[in-house]
Amino acid sequence: MKLTSKRLRGGALAAAMLIGGGGALALVATPAGASSTTLTAVGSQTTTAMVQAIFNPTGGSLALNNVPWGTTAGTHNVAPTATTCAAGVAYNAGTPGPKGSGAGKSALKAEESAAATAKGCIDIARSSSGPGTANSTANFRYYAYALDGVAPLLPTDAPRSTAAHTVGSGQPAAADGLTLTQIKDIYNCTITNWATVTVNGVSGTSATIVRYFPQPSSGTGSFYDTILGFNPTIAATVPLCASGAITIAENEIATIPSGSRTAAIFVYSAGQYAAQKNTSGSALNTTSYALANVENTIGTGSAQSFIWKNSSVYSINTTTVTEANEFTFGSTVGRVPGVRYLYNIIDSALPSYQRAKEAVGFSNVAPSTVGGVNYLGGTASLLCAGRFSSTITAQNFVSLGNGAGPGGTVSNLAGSFCRLVS
Repeated sequence: MKLTSKRLRGGALAAAMLIGGGGALALVATPAGASSTTLTAVGSQTTTAMVQAIFNPTGGSLALNNVPWGTTAGTHNVAPTATTCAAGVAYNAGTPGPKGSGAGKSALKAEESAAATAKGCIDIARSSSGPGTANSTANFRYYAYALDGVAPLLPTDAPRSTAAHTVGSGQPAAADGLTLTQIKDIYNCTITNWATVTVNGVSGTSATIVRYFPQPSSGTGSFYDTILGFNPTIAATVPLCASGAITIAENEIATIPSGSRTAAIFVYSAGQYAAQKNTSGSALNTTSYALANVENTIGTGSAQSFIWKNSSVYSINTTTVTEANEFTFGSTVGRVPGVRYLYNIIDSALPSYQRAKEAVGFSNVAPSTVGGVNYLGGTASLLCAGRFSSTITAQNFVSLGNGAGPGGTVSNLAGSFCRLVS
């Protein structure tokens, strides 16, 4: 399988990509199923639809075998060849697609230990969580390409002023918000009733808080573990609670019993929240849940809304969800708990590494001048050349600019629209 654009030396590919016009990245046309020479992506539920929109637009050729959760049909099967993915993969009810970022990372990592002819079943892990010790390997390369926010989904029994979304699309006005301490206290059972949650003098209804949290393989859950400083689903980490938080599929409220919905709390992706609120008939669209405003780490009076509501249209708040607020890397002072990168992960130990890098990564090489001649930086995929910024925005996430990023373990020497994170 080859890219439709010829790969050139130095920075020529990135330049050619920027000049060559719009459209999705067409890697290979495969109308049904996928051969093992087609790149296959698995993992995050949060980013599945966005990756699909970038690589496989309606009416376009199948550019990427983008395996969703719980695949029951053969459309996303990986066919074997004599040299790669020897046994193939048949996704069905008994073998669903890896469920969540953690499961996607594990599946990609397992490729390393496969026999030489068995490698090539999975090439890219979609992820909404960054580098960590679990499910990872030193050979992973994390390419961040968008931003998202994560915050508690609040029921009607919570103080409603904390869920008043910013109206319009300009600079948001000050809003009431939960503090990080309050969110921690809810999940560790220091606070167990909405009546004892008070924000700006307003308390919730007297009702026992029901704690829900994303499933163990969830990138959203893993990311929010780092925000809280503990995993609320493990009883031993929350000794004040009678049990760990109830786990359900990330970004899905349909499985919360209707009798619990007025009192249940559940952390949610801001991008998914906006998308589902804008979808008529969706479980979230038909409820009165709202995504919480959250105080930044300075404290009271500095609440930030993750969501804009303009008439009946919801979108992510781009004055809150910014790279300057990203909560994983560098100092968190003054930042908003919940802003995160979204990633595509590839593995440098696999035979498909270079092809995968040409699809979702970039060469992190700075521009230079030698003998009076200016050389561009490293080559970049169409995604990292900024060609899909509008697609990312349309999917209710925030695209990255071509700045340097926060530095440290987050690098962008080449001036791409992605970040290489280690």
